[in-house]
Amino acid sequence: MAQTTSAIQQFIASYDSQPLADQKLADTLDTLMGDDRFKKLLLSLIHSPAFSQELGQEFAAANAISGLAACRSLRSCLNFSLSRFSVLWQN
Repeated sequence: MAQTTSAIQQFIASYDSQPLADQKLADTLDTLMGDDRFKKLLLSLIHSPAFSQELGQEFAAANAISGLAACRSLRSCLNFSLSRFSVLWQN
């Protein structure tokens, strides 16, 4: 189960935020969506039981309980079609 928080920690630790500083949202999304680290993060979320008690305990153990709601929201959005996900992501 620790793979979900591990994937999140790896993404945060390895990602250079410079490409996300672009003023155009479309360019920022293109950069992010094309990044393998982001894809790995999304796959980890897709394969995690986002609303399980175990995931909550995993976040608590990582001292990251404040990120659990965002993780669950992102995981819920992944159930949508790509076009709907992209629209929600931009809002």
